[in-house]
Formats: sequence, C-alpha cells, structure tokens
Amino acid sequence: MICITGIGIVSALGIGVDANRSTLRDLRSGIAPVRFLDTVHRDLPVGEVPASDNELRSLLGLPDDWAANRTVLLGKLALREALSSARVKDKVRTAFLNGTTVGGMDRTEQALCDILKGAKAAPDVALHDCGATTCAIADGENHWELVSTLSTACSSAANAMIVGAELIQSGRVDCVVAGGAECLSRFHLNGFNALMILDHQRCRPFADDRAGLNLGEGAAYLVLESEKTARARKTQVLGYLSGWENACDAFHQTASSPDGEGAYRAMTGALRSAGLSPDDIAYINAHGTGTPNNDETELAAMHRVFGSGLPPFASTKWLTGHTTSASGSIEAAFCIMGLNAGFMPGLSVKPAQSLRHVLCNSFGFGGNDTAVVLSAPDAPPAVTPSVASVDRPVLVVEAAAQISCQQPLSDAWLRTPDLCSGPVARTVDPNFGEWISPAEARRMGLLLKRTLTNARRTLGEAGISVPDAIITGTGLGNIEDSEQCLLSMLENGETSVSPTRFMLSTHNTFSSLIAIATEAHGYNATYSHRGLSFESALADACLRLRRGLAGNVLLNAVDGMTDNCYRFLCSTGELGLPEQYPASEAAASFLLRAVSPDEIKDKIMIIGHRLFHQPTAYELGEAVRDMVLEQGAPFETIPVVFAAYSGVAEDFPYYGAIFSDIFQELRPAYYSRFLGVSFSTPALAFYMAFRQMQSIPGQVGILLFNNSKSGASLTLLGKNMVLL
Repeated sequence: MICITGIGIVSALGIGVDANRSTLRDLRSGIAPVRFLDTVHRDLPVGEVPASDNELRSLLGLPDDWAANRTVLLGKLALREALSSARVKDKVRTAFLNGTTVGGMDRTEQALCDILKGAKAAPDVALHDCGATTCAIADGENHWELVSTLSTACSSAANAMIVGAELIQSGRVDCVVAGGAECLSRFHLNGFNALMILDHQRCRPFADDRAGLNLGEGAAYLVLESEKTARARKTQVLGYLSGWENACDAFHQTASSPDGEGAYRAMTGALRSAGLSPDDIAYINAHGTGTPNNDETELAAMHRVFGSGLPPFASTKWLTGHTTSASGSIEAAFCIMGLNAGFMPGLSVKPAQSLRHVLCNSFGFGGNDTAVVLSAPDAPPAVTPSVASVDRPVLVVEAAAQISCQQPLSDAWLRTPDLCSGPVARTVDPNFGEWISPAEARRMGLLLKRTLTNARRTLGEAGISVPDAIITGTGLGNIEDSEQCLLSMLENGETSVSPTRFMLSTHNTFSSLIAIATEAHGYNATYSHRGLSFESALADACLRLRRGLAGNVLLNAVDGMTDNCYRFLCSTGELGLPEQYPASEAAASFLLRAVSPDEIKDKIMIIGHRLFHQPTAYELGEAVRDMVLEQGAPFETIPVVFAAYSGVAEDFPYYGAIFSDIFQELRPAYYSRFLGVSFSTPALAFYMAFRQMQSIPGQVGILLFNNSKSGASLTLLGKNMVLL
C-alpha cells in the first residue's frame, strides 16, 4: 500500500498546512482582485498566493536577488514543508516528481522582448522550461535518486502522484515526493480569457448560473512511501493513496465529451484499483472548474459511476481559483486534511459519518483525466489485486518512425548520413498529405503534423490501430504556438492572444492529438524534463509494460526550433550547445511491447533503462551491471557494444573508462554530429540504434548514454541475447 506521510502546500488560502486547513475549514475564499501579477486585467478575480516574490524569498531565507521565477519560489516552500513534515532523510531512496505547464513563463514574458533585441537574459529566465523549473525547486533540498517533470495541463500533479505510486510499487525507490507547482502569468491568464471561460465574479462550480473559472496559483507536494519504509522510519501515516487511474477522453483538445467518457473511465478505474465499490466513497472532490461544459460533463460522468447513490461532492476552486497544473496535489492535500479532521472540503455541511474513502478528480486539456482514491489513516486499503503480466516480460521495440534533418520516414540515410552544419539543422519534412487529411491539417502546425505522421507510420508498421498507452517526451512543448501567443501579446497587447494557438500551446497537445486521432482512451502522459524528456517518457513506458499495466505503448518525442527560440536558448544557455554541433529539431515515434522470452528471436530488446539526477561514475557503472544481470544476460554474451553519446567526442575516454571493464569491446558513436542538438535528439539516437541493430546479424548491443543539465540516462539495447 502507498502511505502518505507528509504534506506541503502554498495556495491562495495561505502558506503552509496549518493556514490552509484553517481557512479551508472556515470556507474563507482567497479569490480577490489581482494584486501581484502585472496585467491589464485588473477586473478579473484570481487566487493569488498572499505574498510578493521578495516576501516568498524571505520566507525561504534567500536574498532578494536570488534568481528564481515565482513557480520555483512557490514550489520550494511547499517542498520544504513536505520533506520536514515527513522527516525524509537523504538515506531514503527518494524521487521528486513535479507537475507544471507554465514553468517560468512569468519571467520569460517580461524579458522576451529585450532578449530578442539582443540583450542577455537574466539568470532566472534560464529557468523558463518546465524541467529547469523542476530542477531549481529540487536543488539543494534533498539527495534525489531521480527527478522528472510531468506536463499534462491541469492533471499534471495528479499524474505525478500516480507515477510516484507505481515507482514505489515497482521497487525503484522507497519514497516519492509528488505534486505540482504553478504561478500566474499573463500568458495563461490571457489564454484562458481568449477561450472566453473566465468569470468576472467569483466562480460558482456546479451552480445553475455558473459562468466560468477563476485562475489561481500555488504548489503542493505529498510524500508517498511504501508501508515497509514508513514502518521502518516510524513516521506518522496521514492517509493512503489507495487507488488511481488516468484515462483519455479522446474527444477534443479543450471540450469534454457529452457523456464524460474520460472522467467515467478515470473514476471507475481508480475505484477498481483500490478494490472499492462506489458505495465506499463518502465524498467527491470534483474537478469542478465552474465552466458550463466541464461541470455538466463531470456531473454526467459521476451519475454514470454512482447512479442514485451519488455521495456529497464539491469543488474547492471557488476558494483557491483553478491552480491548473498544481490543482491535483493541492486538492488531494485538502482531501487528506478533511479525512483527518472530519470535514468535506468546499462544503459547509458535516459528514453524516466518519470519512474513510474519498475520490479526487483532476482533468486537463486534451481530455487527460485522472482520479485518485484517498483513504483515512484508520482505513488502509485492501491489498491491491495483482496486475496481469506475462512471466518475466521482455520489452521489445516493434516499429519506429523519425523526422529529422536527415531523410524522413526512410532508413537510407543511416548508411551515409549528412553531417550537420549551420547554427540550426532544419528538419526535412515528408509529404504530410500522405498521412494527414486536409481537414485534420487545417489547424496543425509543423510539430503537430510531424507527431501525427510519425505515430501513424509507426502504428501501421506494427499493425496496431489503437495503442494501449500513449506517452510523449518534449522539452519545449509546441513551441510554434507558444511563441506566437507570446509575440502577439508583446506586439499587440494582452487581448490579442489567439484561442486556438493557446489551446495548442500546452505540452500534452501531442499525446492528446494522437489519442483523438486513434480514439485511444488509455493511459496518456507527457514528460517535459529538458534533455531527459524522451528518457523520462521511456522510463514510464518500461514501467507500465513490465508491470502489465499496458500490452503496448506508443512512445513519442518531439521538439522544434524557431529562429526566435534559437536566440532565446543561446541567450539563456538552456540547451547547452557544444560548439561543434548545431541546434536541431526532432520527432520520433516507437511502438514498444512486452513479450515472453520465447518470442524474442531477432527482436530488439530493451535490456535496461535507468534515469539519474546527479550520478557519480561509480553509480553509472553499477547501473549497467545491474540492468544486464537483472535481465539475465551475462556481459560475455555481448561481443560488441556501440556506445552512443550525446556529448562532445573528447568525453568518450572518461565515459568509456566507466564501462570498458564490463563489455568485451566498446566502440563510440557520436550521434549529435548527424542529428544536431535538441531536447529530443536522444529519441533519434534511439531510432538509429533500433534500425542499425535490425540490420546487424547475430548478437549485438548498443549502450545509449545521455548526460544533460537535468541529469543522466542509460539505455542498453540488445539483440539475440542469451537470457538466463
């Protein structure tokens, strides 16, 4: 079972658990006129955290000039409280999973105009992207086994909790601090305003006269750990994460389906995984944004699940505002407070009986719907039913497609690839009309077309029409539309933001686009963790396949590079470009499957995959040994390993020395000279390895190593290994 042993929270209701619990119980709303955000929309009520940036720095004991965006400041406050309340020490194997979409946009939108004119970016602007924000929150707070970032819009924090629970159940870590952080920015305030779903009064979820939502900001993290670890540490259990499910509505990028199919699947799946019936739920913390569409479809889904026995339900967004990516963990924290103190968040009525199990919903753009079941400290869940799984599954790559600066949708270039040249290696695009209809393409930019084309090519090669799960890694998201929203706002004023471009600017647009096109209602996730975005998505895919949570996974990676984006990244140093390699664009898709050992002949196997936050050379070497031995393939069965490195060639002697005593022979290959450098370039290296291994007879292995600002990853692929 997954114990909750710590909470940290910052919201419009106050700073810290005590302040939030008191204000929440008294139903005192934090919605008020704009105070800190620099915007022309002074008439729009919002849920701001009641402290300026400098006041937040003071609470953290940091100087006024300490470089950080507001999301980092909010996140650090919540993270410190969570770690302190759970008494987590460095000796516990702990991961940090953060959900965010806006990241450091509050500082970027202020500085972008000057940067594009040639000014040097301030240090805090270098924390713009989601992964950089996550790392800044995590740095200095604990020794982390791994750190990663989920970006699925308003379900981000809830999905971080799901992945954290599954990491613990898999044995990868003992403890996970999971949640989300999001500050207000003009970018998303004006984006939601362009969608015409903001209320000019305090929002009224589920009321007949509801007229939209109020935006808010905040951060919350829950400390999750195994029962064994909690008992060994003798720490107080505040409650349990008893069940969870993520599903995709697969209907529209912003609107919910009339019958709330995604919400229905998420709620029923969460109940099923908890081993509970609808009658066991005493209260539902609804997503309840206050928009006519969301509340109507969520209520329809709740009636489908609970019928005439629908329990009391409420939304707390009239108290905090919609905190977008942070809402899932903030509202889960509220639920734990209610379970412990005997009240139903957002409601004035007292519960008819003691609260034992509650349901908490979080729904995001693209129909990314998540529900979790939370239980009181005296109501531990039944043992989770074992998931269906093949015996000792072996993970294989069945199909793949790529679009890059090399010849697209072809493998001819692998024999004689062109060397990259120029500051930016531009993508060579295929004829999209062969894969995408004119009606579909009408609102798609290049990145979306590349994503859908790769996905359809890969699914066709694998002979699959609907994937079980869709997982995507993207460092910058749909930068085309994000950039146009920003530039329009800078040049023409805040009210000029295009609703379509804003809708498509969210990072999980790629995964939801594929789900809508294939009518795939299964697990749907997006990772945005800088240079480890693809590897984070790969780690999740491997986790789900090994645990039998999916039979196959469509794994994607995509990142673009506009001229303005290139200037921005050069100014901030975000991409960390080696001088000899240009910036580039990347898009790739893979179909991964779990098979039994007797099905692996001539297939490309994923022998092992590991993520690291700040690894030592010793840890890297030991990880390779462990992943080989765990799969049962001794080192001696791999006569030659091609080691693919993203860094400069001069680094090979150092990294080669780490692994040279493991394999008989190690040959370096530097993929950035052919593919350039982007946050998603490692996905193209994975593609090269897959295709090259298909053409090599006999036994062969390829070790993929990526070292980036956000951490490191190791992936070992093998063909015709002798499994023990």
